[in-house]
Amino acid sequence: MEGFPDRLLYTVTFAEAGDKTTVTIVAATMDGVTAAEQAAFESILSSMHGGFGNAIDQLASYLDASRS
Repeated sequence: MEGFPDRLLYTVTFAEAGDKTTVTIVAATMDGVTAAEQAAFESILSSMHGGFGNAIDQLASYLDASRS
């Protein structure tokens, strides 16, 4: 994507509570990005949220099916 940052920092955490695990993914730009790169990143955050959410949902479905 034109003007998008070359690098992002993803922090992924897993938190267990009983028989459930919550996965949290945080994406951030790295130091030194331009204002235009930051704006490009922020413009697709909701799309990234949806994409990661769908991937995690698919993983959960796969894991649920493998337990059966």
